[in-house]
Amino acid sequence: MAFTVQDFEDLVRLLELHPEWRAQLRRLLLTEELLVMPERLARVEQLLVEQAGQLQELRRIAEEHTRQLEALRHIVEGHTQELRELRAIAEEHTRQLQEHTRELRELRRIAEEHTRQLQEHTQQLQEHTQQLRELRAIAEEHTRQLQEHTRQLQEHTKELQELRRIVEEHTRQLLALTREVGELREAVRVLEERLDRLSQRVDAALGQVFELRAQQRLSSWLGRLVRGMRVRPPGEWEQEFRARLGDEAFDRLLDADLLVRGRLRNDDAREVWLVVEVSWVIDLRDVDRVLEWAALLRAAGLTAVPVVLGSRLTDEARLLAQRDGVLVEADEQSVRSEGWERVQERWVA
Repeated sequence: MAFTVQDFEDLVRLLELHPEWRAQLRRLLLTEELLVMPERLARVEQLLVEQAGQLQELRRIAEEHTRQLEALRHIVEGHTQELRELRAIAEEHTRQLQEHTRELRELRRIAEEHTRQLQEHTQQLQEHTQQLRELRAIAEEHTRQLQEHTRQLQEHTKELQELRRIVEEHTRQLLALTREVGELREAVRVLEERLDRLSQRVDAALGQVFELRAQQRLSSWLGRLVRGMRVRPPGEWEQEFRARLGDEAFDRLLDADLLVRGRLRNDDAREVWLVVEVSWVIDLRDVDRVLEWAALLRAAGLTAVPVVLGSRLTDEARLLAQRDGVLVEADEQSVRSEGWERVQERWVA
């Protein structure tokens, strides 16, 4: 009997109505391997799910191990650096140990030396002990002598008190004498002040006398250097110089003591003017002034020679005169000229 489509549809409908028939039909239609395949696939799926979970766990564990490995790598690097440092420290300790060994040998040698010295000191101590006994005996003798000296000191103290009384009396007398000396010193000071004022007056008077003498005798004193001299105070040359020098310069020139016109004895055609400062004691200020006046005349186109005339010069004035070519006429014993060669080089040449 043939199996038709209608029969198949009826079969399908019956299977839908009776699901338990499907398993029976499946056993009839399929092989044993195909029948167990769904169960196997289910187990495989279950295994895959489990393995996927295990794989995820393994991945997490691997990542954790990677992090731990990285941390361990950093730790190992740190330990490596520490190991290098420890090796350097160990080498330094080894070097120090060697140095300490050498120092220990040196200390042992020093200890042996100290032991030897200690033995020597022990011997010296014994000797000093003996000397101490001897010194103790001497000290006892000194104590006895000190007691004797104490007694003598008490006696001397009494004598000293008497001497102190005498000294106090002498002190009172000395104070009285000191007051008298102070009064005498004040009197001497007053006399010195009076003497200074008198000396200044005498110097001023001598200066005036010397200036008059210079005005009268200058042609004789300088005659061997300059001839045909006309000696006048600067004011008497006003007509010749005020217009030529100007009022201010001529007024400054009036402070000079003497102004002399003449001709050089070794050059008769050369007219020369001597500007003269007269002072009993020639000091630095006198030399400065005469240099200034000579410069004024020289600025007016005249051959001018600075001259200082006095009884003596200070050391500073002499040095300045020598440096700047000032003719010095000194009358310490007899009038003599100093520096004419320098004058010619500085002012006449």
